[in-house]
Amino acid sequence: MGSLVANGPAWHDRFPGMTFDEVDAAVGPDAFPAKEVVADYLAAYARKFDAPIKTGVTVLGVERLEGRQGFHVSTSAGDYEAQSIVAATGAFQTPIIPDVIPESASPRSIRAATATPTSCPRARF
Repeated sequence: MGSLVANGPAWHDRFPGMTFDEVDAAVGPDAFPAKEVVADYLAAYARKFDAPIKTGVTVLGVERLEGRQGFHVSTSAGDYEAQSIVAATGAFQTPIIPDVIPESASPRSIRAATATPTSCPRARF
């Protein structure tokens, strides 16, 4: 117990716009951050970009809105409307696109490591 660390070194497992040493100055780029540092990093990243993250919520259903763009999302914490849906699935660099997505939908895949304001125009960087 207690040996869980990030899957890769800090330089590799970071998100765009923030490094691990911003959360813990002792974490160098080649270090494998401990689980507590990874948890702190994720929370700090969400605060830095004011990400509207909801925890402990189950998505019950997602449907396209009728007559306009976007989606209706039913959750255990209430209903939401969203312009886009992100389904983060798969391990490492191998995405898994669920069978429930029709082939005609041509979902767009964006890797966090290469995301830019041009590739994600609605994202805040």
